[in-house]
Amino acid sequence: MPNKVLIVDDELAIREMLKDVLEEAGHETEVAPCAEDALEMMPHYKPDIIVSDVWMPGMDGHTFCQTARRMSDASILMISGIPSEISVLQKKQDEADDFLIKPFDVENFVERIEALLEKRRIALDHPSDDEHHLVQIYQELSETGRALLMKEARKISAED
Repeated sequence: MPNKVLIVDDELAIREMLKDVLEEAGHETEVAPCAEDALEMMPHYKPDIIVSDVWMPGMDGHTFCQTARRMSDASILMISGIPSEISVLQKKQDEADDFLIKPFDVENFVERIEALLEKRRIALDHPSDDEHHLVQIYQELSETGRALLMKEARKISAED
């Protein structure tokens, strides 16, 4: 199944070029001309990766990425036409997984997309150290301990 990529950019030519390049590389793509439209699409489209411009009318790319992070586990690649923006993007690593400055080499763009998708696949296939540690603790519990843990988990779940 192809990976799903959501492209968010206010420039039609950029959206179309990125869509063509990614579809040629075998990815399913959707485009949005603004952050607000992208946020509406996300629950239904469920992208694996989001490519977002930084400077867009309405909601800017920074705010969009912060909101998208709360809605999805998709990887985010931010792009900007302002070279000095790179230092801002580097400081805000919680917003994006990677970033590029326009104009960029199309082959490099596709390589970055592939690297982010591979990193995401590995993260989904291999639980974090904390998750692994919890599984290990659970396995080491006695039957009674497991039963008590499950009882507490059901109680917490019922309260939610």
